[in-house]
Amino acid sequence: MIIFRDPIFLEHRPPYAHPECPERLQVLAPVFQESRQELREAALLPEEQLGLVHSAECVRLVKQLAAGSGGQLEPDTYVCPRSYEVALAAAGTVAEAARTILRGECRASFAAIRPPGHHATTDNSMGFCLFNNIAIAARLAMREFSLPRVAIVDWDVHHGNGTQEIFYSEPSVLYISLHRYPHFYPGTGSTREIGAGNIANYPLPSNTTAGLYIATFRRAVEERLLPFAPKLILVSAGFDPLDDDPIGGLGLSPEHFGEITNILVEAARDLGVGIASALEGGYHLGRLPLCVKHHIEALNQL
Repeated sequence: MIIFRDPIFLEHRPPYAHPECPERLQVLAPVFQESRQELREAALLPEEQLGLVHSAECVRLVKQLAAGSGGQLEPDTYVCPRSYEVALAAAGTVAEAARTILRGECRASFAAIRPPGHHATTDNSMGFCLFNNIAIAARLAMREFSLPRVAIVDWDVHHGNGTQEIFYSEPSVLYISLHRYPHFYPGTGSTREIGAGNIANYPLPSNTTAGLYIATFRRAVEERLLPFAPKLILVSAGFDPLDDDPIGGLGLSPEHFGEITNILVEAARDLGVGIASALEGGYHLGRLPLCVKHHIEALNQL
């Protein structure tokens, strides 16, 4: 297994108290050191490859704000002077995490990156996200390795509206999302949103128990992921379904992230494919390290 982490991801700094902060990665450093896995640095995405997913205007707005003194793209989404460079590193690192698998260097990888990405749509950065890291990785993997099918599994507590929008009409990309719904940000993710038959939303109410969550996750894997037979599994690994996450919560304890990862690892073994996972949400600084520890320990069994 390979873990990607880099000090550059600390340089995306909020101008005020914000849950998406550098401390999210600082608290993970001991977990990575204790894991004894191979550690690699960030990989910068060539600027032109943002166009695989995002419009020129979306890219221009982020770059322009960063070139000045920073600012707000929307109330929740900030840009500081180094944010554009950091966002290129986040996208490039997730793409490289996927490449390490497809080149046969490992069976599983984890990219500890920020800012997160799954809310970023073709035209808009939003929801703490600047560019859609996982979508860029999927497009590059398919283009560079001629993959016919890629699956994205998103268990962040918030629906990945950006990832869904980007691939809504692309049957070669399966998007599976378990998320809190309805009456929760960003307001998308109903079962009626099916795209070209490739969108599989599993909305869950706020009072969901761990038992119901895990059963739903297993069902999603069995009825959608396995029949799709992807050649690569990408994970939008949000740890905000944690029961006491300050901006989420969906009934899970840290060990449950190991349990759902194990379900995915079993599926990957059956399919003969690898898993590249990338950090999305997760804002409880005290318990995030244990959540990630369980996740990477399970990935390491692939």
